[in-house]
Amino acid sequence: MGASGTTLRYCTVAGDEVATTREQARADLIIEGLPVRVPPTYRGQWSYPGLFWAATTDRTLVYESLLALDRLWLADFDPGIMGIGS
Repeated sequence: MGASGTTLRYCTVAGDEVATTREQARADLIIEGLPVRVPPTYRGQWSYPGLFWAATTDRTLVYESLLALDRLWLADFDPGIMGIGS
């Protein structure tokens, strides 16, 4: 689609899939949208994916590592944060 041929895909809050370029993408719709996938979990894996409920946004967010989970906790407790997306 774009000059480099890269397409950005995301799901809106209504569940509709949108394909667009990075330049035309709307960050607010991406952040409000639904998770595209939930990372799989299995015994012995190196990362620790899961779901995190954020009070800031009153919704569940997907994380793929303990580092990402730590960042979500920090953002959720920061009073200056208006929204969180993962």
